[in-house]
Amino acid sequence: MFRFQAEQAVLDCVGLGGRTLTPTEIARPGDLVAVTPESDDRRALLGAQRGAVLTLLDRKQRIAYRLVAAIPFTKAIEQIAASARDALPPWLAMALYGAARAWGGTTPANITTIARFMAEFAERFKDYPSRPCTDAELDDLARRAAASMFAGQPMEMPLEPVSLARLLFAISRLAWDAEFVRALRLEALDRERFAGLVGAMIESGAMWLWPMVAPIRMGGARMDAQRAFTVEAVARLWPIWWGLIGASEDEARACLTPFAPLAPGNALIEEPPGYTPPPTPDGKLCAALARQVAEEAVAHAAYAPQGVFEAVLPDDLPLVAWGVARLRLIALRPGRLWAALLSEAGETIAAFPWRPDGTRLEGGMMIPDWAWGVVDLALSALWRDMAVAGPAALPGTRTREVASEHFATAASRPTAASRPLYLPRPRYALIGKAGEKRAWGEEGERAIIRRRAASVHAVRGHYRRHKYVAERRQDEQAREQLKRLREAAAARAAQFGLPAPPPGYTFVSPFMRGVGQGGEAEQEARDVRARGLAALAGVLATRS
Repeated sequence: MFRFQAEQAVLDCVGLGGRTLTPTEIARPGDLVAVTPESDDRRALLGAQRGAVLTLLDRKQRIAYRLVAAIPFTKAIEQIAASARDALPPWLAMALYGAARAWGGTTPANITTIARFMAEFAERFKDYPSRPCTDAELDDLARRAAASMFAGQPMEMPLEPVSLARLLFAISRLAWDAEFVRALRLEALDRERFAGLVGAMIESGAMWLWPMVAPIRMGGARMDAQRAFTVEAVARLWPIWWGLIGASEDEARACLTPFAPLAPGNALIEEPPGYTPPPTPDGKLCAALARQVAEEAVAHAAYAPQGVFEAVLPDDLPLVAWGVARLRLIALRPGRLWAALLSEAGETIAAFPWRPDGTRLEGGMMIPDWAWGVVDLALSALWRDMAVAGPAALPGTRTREVASEHFATAASRPTAASRPLYLPRPRYALIGKAGEKRAWGEEGERAIIRRRAASVHAVRGHYRRHKYVAERRQDEQAREQLKRLREAAAARAAQFGLPAPPPGYTFVSPFMRGVGQGGEAEQEARDVRARGLAALAGVLATRS
C-alpha cells in the first residue's frame, strides 16, 4: 500500500487481494471506475479518523484509490498535491480532482467518465510546473483559453496538474456562460466553423464537464441536469443552448421539449455519422419563395399570432423524411420569434431565433446548409398561413379581437438590437397554447394540395431560373412585354395553387395527365387558404 497524507486528508493506494504495489503500477492509469464503498469497508478504512470517502477502482491493475477527508474532497486533493512528501502522479491528481468535483452531485457513471477523461488528458503532457495557480490567475487563463477555443486557436494548457483540472472545469463553465459567449461577438461564425467548434469542445471536455457538476441556463430557464446529463447528449443540447441565447424562460421552455438533455437520434437533419445529404430543391428558389410568402403575410395579415404554435407536417414533405415531423413557432414577446424542429416523438431536434426576412441568425447554425433553404421556406409558409388564414391554416386554434394598432412580428437578434417589422392592424389575435399540436391545413385542403403537388411532380411542372429577352431592353414596349410575360407565368403557377414565380424565375407548366383543363380542379386549387403550405408542397414536390 502507498499512502499520501496531508493534515486533513489521506489517500491510500491499495492492491486488491492483499498484493504489494510497486511505484510503476500507479505511475500510469488503467481502467478507472468510481465506486461507493460498502458500509463494512467504510468503517475499516476510516478507523478512528472521521470523514467522507471517495474511491476510484482501477479494474485492469486491481488497485483501489481511497481518499478519506475531513474537508471537501476538492480541497483535500489540493492539500495532498501541495503537501504530501511524495508527489502524486499527474494523472492521479487530475482524475481524483475530477471525481471529487462531481462526487455526490451526479451519477457514478458520470464520475467515472470525468475521472477517465482527466487521466487521459494528463497523459498529453510530459512536464508539469509545480506551482499551483491562484484563483485570479486561473480565471484569467480560463477566459483566454475559452476565447482561443471559440476562435479555433490552440489553448494555453501546461499547468500544475490540479490547476489544469480546475482550468478544464472553468473553461467548460464559460462555454455555457451566455454573457461570455455573447461578448465574443461570434455573429459571423459560419456552419463549417460551427461544426468544427462543437467537435473541439467535445474533445476538450468544454461542452460536457460543467453540466455534469452544476446547473446550466437555457436562455432564461434554469436546468438542473447533473444526473440526467451524458456526454452523448451534448452534441444536441449545446447547439440548442447556443440557439436560445437571449430567450426568456417561457420561450426557452417552449422551444425545448422535453426540458432535459437528450442524445441525438438518427434524423438525417442531425447529420449522423455516415449520412449522405439528400437531393434538395434549389436554395435560391427556396429563399426567393420564402421572402415572397413572408411579404404576403405582411400585405394580407388578418391575424396577429400570439403564443406557442405547433403544426404537424404532412407526411409527404421531405422534411418528414429528414426526421422533422412538426414545426413550432413561439411568439410570446413583440418583436421576437423562436422556431423549433421536432421529431415524431415530440423531441426538440433544433431551436433557434428566426426572422421572416431571410436573415439567418447565428442560432440557425445548427441547421445543415443543405437543409436551411427548405427549413426557412417551411417556417415562412407556416407564418404566412397563421397571419393570413388563421384558424383555417391551424384548425382548432382560438382567436380573439385585438385593440392594438400594431403588432410586432419579427424575431430580434439575440446579440443585437431588435429590428421589428410591423404589420397593419390585424383584426384578430391568433392564440397558440403550449402542448397543443395542430394539423397544418384542413383535411380537405390538404387533399387538394396533395393532388396538385403530385400532378406537378408527375409531369415535371416546376419553377425555373429564367431571364426574359425583354429584360435586356430599356424601352417602354419592352417593359410592357415583360409585364405580360410575368403575369402569364404567375397565371400558370396559380393554376396549380402556387404563388407567382419570384424575380429571376418563370413557371413551366406540366402536362396534366388525367386532369382536365380548367374547371373545378383549377378552381379548388385557387380556393385553398393555406397557400403557404401549397407553395411549400409544390416546391418540394419538384427536383428541377
